[in-house]
Amino acid sequence: MADFFVAGCDTGVGKTLVSCMILHALNQRGMPAFGMKPVATGCQVIKGKTRNQDAMALQRFSSWPVPYEWVNHYAFAPPVAPSIAAKQSDVRVEMHVIRADFCRLRANGGHVVVESAGGWYTPISDEQYMKDIALALDIPVILVVPLKLGCLNQAMLTSRAIRQDGGRLVGWVANQMATDLDHVEEQIGMLDRCLNIPRIASVPVLSELSDDTIVSMANRDLGPDTAFGQLLGPVL
Repeated sequence: MADFFVAGCDTGVGKTLVSCMILHALNQRGMPAFGMKPVATGCQVIKGKTRNQDAMALQRFSSWPVPYEWVNHYAFAPPVAPSIAAKQSDVRVEMHVIRADFCRLRANGGHVVVESAGGWYTPISDEQYMKDIALALDIPVILVVPLKLGCLNQAMLTSRAIRQDGGRLVGWVANQMATDLDHVEEQIGMLDRCLNIPRIASVPVLSELSDDTIVSMANRDLGPDTAFGQLLGPVL
């Protein structure tokens, strides 16, 4: 199965963008795919229901509609760490619930792209972290690295943590976040060498983030004759 866990060095680094790009690329290959963001904070109340903008984007790029709760079971309004938001809501994030939703999406006929909230060690309870979702689902990890000051240290620490924890890190994405960053190509080259995994996409600074932009980036970077296309072989 071409399932992936999209992790990031931090929050707000482009994980939703990359997850939607992957969903589009899989759909273009005729491989049904569904997005999932098991835990989300900073949600809004829309028509009386708590909804997350990232999760709704994943829904739009999925092959066909599925219940929102399968995509984002734990939706919290406060824009804080999931463990804090869950406590405030008197809710416990349960791994068996997340696994059940993942299995429902798989059984619905396709592959699943799971988006993390925050970084690898973002807590979801007193005992568990985002990493535990990736490990429980046992799916390959793609790391989104924001190209900004300090990204080299962040990326190397995160990649080391993923590997030491037993995660299968199979690819990374360079997402240029800052317009004034110097030596961009040199930093990308250093990350290629240090991470030692395929770079499946290089996202430039975007003037706007729209569904059309996501489709354009996916068609450019994740086509059949790209590193992502080659990655699908051993993953499948």
